[in-house]
Amino acid sequence: MEKELEAYKRELLYQLEVRERELQELHYLRKEYDKLQKQYHAISSSKLGKITFKYWEFRNKLKGMKNR
Repeated sequence: MEKELEAYKRELLYQLEVRERELQELHYLRKEYDKLQKQYHAISSSKLGKITFKYWEFRNKLKGMKNR
């Protein structure tokens, strides 16, 4: 009985450690996502960024027409 209890405790501790690592990774990824969102917004609102996006859009349209 006590061996089973110890096994359950070890399993619970392991699961807790796994969940903590997952939460840390989620927090890190959220920070990275927010940073990329901020960079994207800065680029898309600049004059050169708008021109670049229009150029990419134009290229994609040409590529789509070429594949037909």
